Amino acid sequence: MERGFFFLKKIGLLGGSFNPIHFGHLNAAKEALSSGKIDEVWFVPALQNPLKEKKPAPAKHRINMIKLAIAGNKKFKVKDFEIRHRIKYTVDSLNFLEKNFPHYEFFLIMGKPLLKELHRWKKFEKVLEQIEIIPVELKIHVSSSIVRKKISKGKRVSKLVTEKVEKYILENRLYSD
Repeated sequence: MERGFFFLKKIGLLGGSFNPIHFGHLNAAKEALSSGKIDEVWFVPALQNPLKEKKPAPAKHRINMIKLAIAGNKKFKVKDFEIRHRIKYTVDSLNFLEKNFPHYEFFLIMGKPLLKELHRWKKFEKVLEQIEIIPVELKIHVSSSIVRKKISKGKRVSKLVTEKVEKYILENRLYSD
């Protein structure tokens, strides 16, 4: 979008499988928000990460867990357009957003270690032309795979995910293989 154009909102996009959402995701969103560049954070669950072979939990569960994790924070929203419109790649998501939200300015929130993986993305040069990245430190060393592994072994994950998310996972028997 042209600079100088009036934007109603500045939105930070935090994409991922969120399989499940954990404190690392939430801290990344909080850090990006505190940068002062954005007004709110949109959590954008992926239909399927094209760089990962393992199929995530059903979308409805991942969306519900995000809603539980961000409840009470008016600056955090979940947007499931990638799932609803079967969008697979970030470049396509950016095109969708530009078309559907022309008065919003978007920023991509990324953990600093992921920046090294950008070259693996489809049309990553175009992504870099279209959007500014807000790099964030990953202060909590947790991943969704660690959460899933602990759950599959019957261990508690209350230090890795919110209490509501842990309860949801257990009630819906997610990741227990």
